[in-house]
Amino acid sequence: ADDSTVDVVVDQILKAKIYSDETNKRKGLMDLVNDGTAWQLMLIPQASLCGKMKGKVAQYHALKPKTEGEALYNNLKDTLEQKLGSERVLFGTYGNRQALQCESEGPYTHFFEL
Repeated sequence: ADDSTVDVVVDQILKAKIYSDETNKRKGLMDLVNDGTAWQLMLIPQASLCGKMKGKVAQYHALKPKTEGEALYNNLKDTLEQKLGSERVLFGTYGNRQALQCESEGPYTHFFEL
């Protein structure tokens, strides 16, 4: 991953048609921004998703060095805030152990590995 990957990921996040309106028309986040729907996006970094199993042991050779990973994450944060507005995007902290407990009122909660 590099800075050009960030642009691809942001494009995918914004254009993925994973939401439905009351008529079941599929929409992306940018459609929701334009029609005034209330929503927020939560972005949580998870470096351990890069692990690969070798036998019974997880290896993390694909991890970026912490400074590079943090720079990419900050670029992703900044780009999403510019496109969506800071009030619409919530962020986890890069490099910290963190837990997520999620309770959803709607029919869907989406988790994506990009």
